[in-house]
Amino acid sequence: MHRRWHGLERAAHRGWELYHSHPWILPRVMVATRPFSARLSPRTAKNAFASFHGLDLEPADAFRYMFMFASYVKGVALILVGNAEAERQSKATAQGAQAQAGSQSPLCEPGAYPRLARAMRAGAHPWDLDALFASGLAGVLYGIVADIALRHTGT
Repeated sequence: MHRRWHGLERAAHRGWELYHSHPWILPRVMVATRPFSARLSPRTAKNAFASFHGLDLEPADAFRYMFMFASYVKGVALILVGNAEAERQSKATAQGAQAQAGSQSPLCEPGAYPRLARAMRAGAHPWDLDALFASGLAGVLYGIVADIALRHTGT
């Protein structure tokens, strides 16, 4: 990835680390339109926005890219936080722990949703959210780069 996008990558990883260490914060920033945490300060947002400096973008376009980027980070964090909450709840009750040990996702049962089940087993089972996050982040950033290139060529 071009050096220009390191600000976005750093901001994404800072947010990801924040959601790992403080999952309770996610619901508060999901509906916020302003920075909530000192660790996700206006300085972090400024550094991320600096990635778009000099690209001849309208401010609304830069904001749209930032919104897409932030939505990706928060969207994957929802899975992270949801998994942590489910694990916490299953540990809270012996019945939940027994049910978790004896059950498997219907997606992984033979014959059920064969294409989806095959993909889930091959690429996402067991879930490595850190690897999936990094891979998806690269896709989002490459998508932004491609979209900007298309806008500049007028295609």
